[in-house]
Amino acid sequence: MKHTIQPFHPDPIYEIIVNACFSIKAKSEEEAKQKLEALLNEIDADHWQVERVSKAGN
Repeated sequence: MKHTIQPFHPDPIYEIIVNACFSIKAKSEEEAKQKLEALLNEIDADHWQVERVSKAGN
């Protein structure tokens, strides 16, 4: 039985670096942090940190 080695061609991996400013609607600072954490957990972020949480004006 003859064996041949097939070339390995993995799928390419792409990296997108995003610096974004957005708002999350929440009724408390804790709820806003929880929503942000849930969002960031979905995007496989290598690094993130909360810069600021502030109460929105009308």
